[in-house]
Amino acid sequence: MKLEKIISDFMKRQLEEQKLAKKKEKIQVCIKPDSYMGKEIIYQTALLHEMLEEIREQKKEKTKALCKTKNSFLASPAASWDDIMASTDTPIPDLKGRHCYGGISFNRTNSFVAVSLIFAYEEKVAVHQRTFICRQDPDLDQINAPLEEWVRAGEAEWVDAAEVPAELVAGWFREKSSIAIF
Repeated sequence: MKLEKIISDFMKRQLEEQKLAKKKEKIQVCIKPDSYMGKEIIYQTALLHEMLEEIREQKKEKTKALCKTKNSFLASPAASWDDIMASTDTPIPDLKGRHCYGGISFNRTNSFVAVSLIFAYEEKVAVHQRTFICRQDPDLDQINAPLEEWVRAGEAEWVDAAEVPAELVAGWFREKSSIAIF
């Protein structure tokens, strides 16, 4: 009786292994190149190769503008530096008591956290922002930006901690609530 059970179990395992092996086998289908399906496969393959070549070319030609929050490179700058500087010279009216939107960008809280208030007025937009920079960010030495200048200008603030604390972000919004209606 025991021998029969061993043989029976062995046969069951062998059948299961065969079924599993059949499932893993790839089914090959012969498609004529001049058929609709064959032409479509050829077209899609050529299109994918063309797209891949374009991507390779873009990688070769792209600028070295690092987008820190996404840890990737931009193909081209979103705006020229002159345009950015010209937009900062525009006088901003008193925004006290106006409605606004609050924004938080915290891709990695052990790196940078940016907070902002965005006001719409006279078909224009004004942004009041602050960036919290974590001194313990392991990538800090790779960032080519005038961080100290931003801190002196009051646009950024150093944080001496492993992460930017949520209380600091909430505190900034609490402090700014005296000028804006969220």
